Amino acid sequence: MADARLRWLQEAVSVFGAECKRNLLGPGDREAAIRSPLEQLLRTIAAHHARPEIDWFPETRIPHLGVRPDYAVRVGKDVTGYIEVKRPGKSVDPDSFTGHDRKQWERLRDLPNLLYTNGTHWRVFQYGAQIGEEVVLMGALKSAGEKLTASDLAAFDALAQAVLCWDPPKMRRVSVLVQHIAPLCRLLREAVREQLRAEAGLNTADSKADCPFIGLRSDWRRLLFPTADDATFADG
Repeated sequence: MADARLRWLQEAVSVFGAECKRNLLGPGDREAAIRSPLEQLLRTIAAHHARPEIDWFPETRIPHLGVRPDYAVRVGKDVTGYIEVKRPGKSVDPDSFTGHDRKQWERLRDLPNLLYTNGTHWRVFQYGAQIGEEVVLMGALKSAGEKLTASDLAAFDALAQAVLCWDPPKMRRVSVLVQHIAPLCRLLREAVREQLRAEAGLNTADSKADCPFIGLRSDWRRLLFPTADDATFADG
């Protein structure tokens, strides 16, 4: 029997299932069909945990990564996480990703707080490492309707809170600091390479002010490392 304290969550999951079933019976895109029910489910969970200041913004581009997750989660004025939605039935296991999904994952994996879901399967990643176990909602979204239920309501609640109520960890040890700086450095390195590619596409008549990283790369090669390629420059 489900924990009576989590009855509210089962009711929210049932509403989510009913709305997904209704939307998926239509002719529209399957991924888009579950987004509105997903927003309502997350809104209910956030309200239950007294976090009304939480908002999420669709199609939020991360310019330096050249990628656009489906949602950015914002608490107050700070973006604290991202949500990537896949169509029902599509895998959310990064080990199975290929093509576009693989390339997207490689750009998103170093984010500090990331949720992947296809509506029934839910995984949270922090700096590329999965946090906790995958949570599964039992039933097919197109047919389960209000009978949809979580395999473990407590685990599902904890997973949702990991995304909606996440706070950056306090750095009390050098080892922890290094662990968290490493992925941020990888993000910065990719941002530099992305900017170099963008500047390379500009007209050669553009001013140096429009190409600051190309200018910096030239100075780097002239003064420090004459043989440094773009990857070495970005890494440095």
